[in-house]
Amino acid sequence: MSLKVKNILHIPLTTGGTVTLSNGSVSEPMTDMMEVIETSTSEFLITGTESLASNFIIAMTSPAENTVQKFTWNAACTPGAFSVTILGTTIPAHLLSKKFVMECVYNGSAWVNTLTTDLVQTQGIDGQSIVSDSIGTSQLSNKAVNYAKFQDLSAYSLPARVGSTSGVLASLAIAANSIIGRIAGDIVNLTVSTNGHVLKQTAGALGFAQLDFSELAGTIAKTQIPNNEVTLDKIASTGLLSSAFSDVSTTVVTSEETAFTYSLSAGTLNADGKGVKITVAGETAANNHTKTINVKIAGFTVLTNTIITAPNAKNWYAEVTILRSSATTSIAAGDIVFDNAHDGVQTSKPAITWANANTIEVTMQNGNATAGDITTSLVTVEFLK
Repeated sequence: MSLKVKNILHIPLTTGGTVTLSNGSVSEPMTDMMEVIETSTSEFLITGTESLASNFIIAMTSPAENTVQKFTWNAACTPGAFSVTILGTTIPAHLLSKKFVMECVYNGSAWVNTLTTDLVQTQGIDGQSIVSDSIGTSQLSNKAVNYAKFQDLSAYSLPARVGSTSGVLASLAIAANSIIGRIAGDIVNLTVSTNGHVLKQTAGALGFAQLDFSELAGTIAKTQIPNNEVTLDKIASTGLLSSAFSDVSTTVVTSEETAFTYSLSAGTLNADGKGVKITVAGETAANNHTKTINVKIAGFTVLTNTIITAPNAKNWYAEVTILRSSATTSIAAGDIVFDNAHDGVQTSKPAITWANANTIEVTMQNGNATAGDITTSLVTVEFLK
């Protein structure tokens, strides 16, 4: 029969220093005693309780190839600023108060050491068994952490740090029709509550509000306003609706002739008190022919010369104002002057339907078929609101 020899040697833990082992224990079979000794190894038991004052080292000089050494650590060591090294391997400091076994094989050029701990006693592999006591960003491969590894978030939320201090992320719920922004010391929902409101800063605070024209840079050019977009009620109290400034004279007829016409759009005078002012000027020929000048609206004559009917070589000026008094009525007042002679004030109340388009006219009529008896040189139509 064969005999296995197992040498268990005791190494007491000291406060520091080097313990050098003998090179005589090898795993090679001994030829002379092959039938008696199968394999020879050495096993060391390390015991004691010490606080290190210097490094504690177990070493072996010039070991033979395939030398096998086994170390059972049954000591309790407080390393402080020092360390424990067994055959070239520095033992992690947190294991020096635990139980572990280290098996060492010399491969001819270096020790190959395997350290085994009791996972039950050490309660598994703790963080200190990992380099840097934790998994740092440098130990993670780029793009290694996928979304599934994050904690669950609330519905419609983002991971955020809403306060002014650093720390872990939390779910920030996103309300409907809102965006996320920082207001003072918090990250909050900025919610749109009214159509047409825009995001802007008001009195130092960010939020949604209506944009005021005074907040626009520059001015609004005519090219930026679509055609027919500005209604008449947006115009100032008076506004020129139409004008004429070329001479129009009567011809060789005695019938009524039109010197000027303008169509007042339906609904322009859409409220009582609104109106139009018509101004006309011209001259008459040097003769005693009858000459009639009319200002009309919607077919109603609101001004005509009734006293000075045959003005001879006169400059003339006429002005009439028409105001809406209801949806279908109005009041008109005006007069005509020939040089310094006043033809008198005329008033009327024509029944005009303002929801319709209404024509404004200036007409002229000769008493004799003579060209140029009446000339109209200027006409303006102004809007009054």
